[in-house]
This record gives sequence, C-alpha cells and structure tokens, in this order.
Amino acid sequence: MIGLTLILLGLRVSELVSIRWRDFHTDPSETFIWLTVAHGKGNKVREVKVPQTLWALLNRLADDFHGLENHQVLDEQLFPISVRQIERIVEKARELSGLNKKVTPHWLRHTNATLALLHGASLQQVQETLGHSQITTTQRYLHTVEQMKKAAPDFVESCLKGIL
Repeated sequence: MIGLTLILLGLRVSELVSIRWRDFHTDPSETFIWLTVAHGKGNKVREVKVPQTLWALLNRLADDFHGLENHQVLDEQLFPISVRQIERIVEKARELSGLNKKVTPHWLRHTNATLALLHGASLQQVQETLGHSQITTTQRYLHTVEQMKKAAPDFVESCLKGIL
C-alpha cells in the first residue's frame, strides 16, 4: 500500500509519513476524493486527487487494521512509520520482485511523473501534482518521456507486422 500510494500520488516520502486521515476530503460536488498535502517541500500546501481505486484500498486496509466501521480517526496517521522504515519496505519489495534496478521512494515519484506524461497529462498537471514551484523542474521528465516514445521505425514495424 505504501508503494502504491507513493506511485499513484507522486508524493515525497516525507509527505507520505505526515498524512493524517483528516487530510482527505471530497470536492464540493462530493465526486472526488482529494488529499491536502500540508507539509510539502518549503511548507507549501497542495491538493492531490486520489484515484478511486486507491481510496477503496486505503479504506479496506484501515478496516483490516482497526476493525472499526469509522476507522478514520482524524488525527491518526495514514502510515504511522518513519521515512527510514518506508525506505526499507520499498527496498524489500524491490528484492522480492527480482528487480536489479535501484528502487527508492523517490524513484516511485519519478515514475508517477513519467507515466502521467506518457499517458497524456499536461506538464502543468504534473507540476501541480508533484508540487514543483518551477515548471523547469517538471520539464526534466520530458527528456525521459521522449526517449520512451516510439521512434519512426517503430511505426513502420507496426504497419508491416502482418507481413513480417
């Protein structure tokens, strides 16, 4: 759940450990769940939309932990553990998955940005989600995205798949 929350929300690990249940809220139309990240870099506050699937999983996890119908004790931390413990959990998950690449909580944040841009998010949307002050910080991800996109020969190969 920790890794999933980091990658889906693009959070810094320090932001993750500071989340309390009271930081979640619905929008005025009560259509979407939002997370107020109150302890971002430079003490900036931002709003991050929480995907419905993640919200359902977080609620199920809380039910399992607390066994209460109203598990959302507002002052309670979402993940009451340290930054170092989260780093160890991510490292253990990497080992268990057999990945040779170095995976860190911050790598999951980079993955959020890259996947968002690859799948159509605007640079401004990614900037807001990650809480970057400067768009130039977010623009660094464009280089990675451009490298991952198809090159001209890939398109030709797709056209000729039936023949090859």
